[in-house]
Amino acid sequence: MCECLQDGSLCDANNMNESVGHPSSPLLALLFPSRERLRSVQTCSTSHLARRHHIAVFIDGESFSPRALTPLLELATGLGIVKQAQAYVTESQAKKWATQLHAHNIESIVVPRMSGDQKDPADVGIALGVAEAVLGQRIPGISAILVACNNRHGIIALLRHVRKWGLDTFVAIRRSKGSKAYKGLRSLQLSASEAGVQVVFYSLESLDLCVSHIITVEHGRSYFTFLEASLAVPDQANDVMEVVYETLERLGYRGRFLDASLAAFFHINQLGPLIVYPLSIGVKKAFDLITASPYTTKFLPYSGDLVYVAPELFSFNSGRHNEPSRKTSMLKDRGPFLLRVHHGLVEEVLQKLGFLYLSRDAPEAARAFCDMNKQNLLKRNFKIDRASMDILFQLQTVFSSQSVRQEWRRQDRIDQ
Repeated sequence: MCECLQDGSLCDANNMNESVGHPSSPLLALLFPSRERLRSVQTCSTSHLARRHHIAVFIDGESFSPRALTPLLELATGLGIVKQAQAYVTESQAKKWATQLHAHNIESIVVPRMSGDQKDPADVGIALGVAEAVLGQRIPGISAILVACNNRHGIIALLRHVRKWGLDTFVAIRRSKGSKAYKGLRSLQLSASEAGVQVVFYSLESLDLCVSHIITVEHGRSYFTFLEASLAVPDQANDVMEVVYETLERLGYRGRFLDASLAAFFHINQLGPLIVYPLSIGVKKAFDLITASPYTTKFLPYSGDLVYVAPELFSFNSGRHNEPSRKTSMLKDRGPFLLRVHHGLVEEVLQKLGFLYLSRDAPEAARAFCDMNKQNLLKRNFKIDRASMDILFQLQTVFSSQSVRQEWRRQDRIDQ
């Protein structure tokens, strides 16, 4: 999962202290800190830049594939000397990963699979492993802890207390594409900063996107440019994303979808063409425009009346390392478009999606749209009565909504 887990915290201080009281054992004190001690906020240490750490690395095998082991270990080596590395895996994973774990000198700790509502055994195992490292029970002289897992907010609650023992702490995050991943990252970075925990990043370079065409939106229409050679598009830097997100949010453009927000931002401020595929190129252009003259350029706020519509894309034969064919299908679908909300919005959307043409009236086109997009409408919590006389009015509410993804299946006709 890419989302950071908000529940299942390893160290829920409020609940645990009520049930077990203030612990006296050093191990229990580490795992179950008192409420008062958890409230203290540490500043983020930068001492790892001045000295070489002796690092203990803990990896949740359920959250990663063997491909991540090399970049994770390279990340840890960049921070210091890896004195201990453990991967918490199931029995089947331990067998499948045996060669890779041995090659990286990573100890496999077998944990049972999680079932029902029980706490994740890997999380519990990592917590105990961190406690042993802090207390020096296995390898003395550990000065830093690096943890890679999905339950990062829970781990931060644990590492907050580890900081009080004088150790530097790190949470490893893979650089990810897309606004959804970044949304969770901002929350995580804030929690980590308050706890004095440092967020560090690794990447899987082989997953960089290679494209043979770009899609540009300008004046509300999309254009396709085919490239003579494939273009490798790297992951977007997080500082770039942060500047763009903060600007869009401050000006009222930040909805749930980055491409739609950027398209509206470029259109209203007349900033020229925006590359929406690959979106990272468009994000970089937005960053350059925002930071070129941040104190003199005054961007216009969002007007609240633009709709970014994209035909739904399908994947027929896409490979993991190839350009997604779902994007290629966008060519015949005529690409995304930007419209202003007005009384004729429904007819305009239906015409651009191929449902409305000379031999079909608007209500018939609306019913055809609802039939083809029944599941999409239900997923967006819209229940359209296709037999109703006001079906166009119902779709006006759907298409003008600013809070849903306007991505719909289109209808292609040979004779159009």
